[in-house]
Amino acid sequence: MGADFIITHEPTWFTGTDETEWCCQDSVYLAKRKYIEEHGITIWRLHDHMHMGSDTDYIYHGLLDELDWHQYLQPDEKYPWVYEIPETSLGELADFFKERLNMDVIQIIGDPKMKIKRVGILVGGGSLGFGVEQMPMVVMERNKLDLLVVGDITEWTVCAYINDAYQMGFNRAMLTLGHERSEEAGMKYMASWLSERFSNIPVTFVDAKEPFKYL
Repeated sequence: MGADFIITHEPTWFTGTDETEWCCQDSVYLAKRKYIEEHGITIWRLHDHMHMGSDTDYIYHGLLDELDWHQYLQPDEKYPWVYEIPETSLGELADFFKERLNMDVIQIIGDPKMKIKRVGILVGGGSLGFGVEQMPMVVMERNKLDLLVVGDITEWTVCAYINDAYQMGFNRAMLTLGHERSEEAGMKYMASWLSERFSNIPVTFVDAKEPFKYL
């Protein structure tokens, strides 16, 4: 594309804080740094401001644009976590997410035939609880959710909780998008937001795509 300015949501240097002291002699770091410098590329990581820089979490805003779910948002504290949708099944909802987010494989906990109406969405690392492991479970119980749609997971926390609930007869389920798929639409929205305000500068959205291949 010949682009020399990249706005990215996630780190360039492989850790949340983008520190480089640990990797300054690492072969992968050195090769990537060399490529960036040789091509005169500037990288701006736009993370916290996208989530918390205003009254709108633009990552959620972009995801809801992609899903067409803005009208289903329910009040819950100050976060856009809770949605009440027309009743559907877990299997049908899994197919819907696969189509809208261009996914080949999706992980679920629960019976594909179970009925889903109240949904919680915790994108990216938010589904790990923001340092409070029990947070996703608290959100699910407080809001009487049928389904949690999550980005990242820890298998001994929310996975175990929902699996226990499902096996004991609760109408509770989980659908896992992964970190990248749950947040990519927010950066897609960012590209259109920029284009509207800087019409004289070409802005192109580049989908990072899922980091995995499935065998």
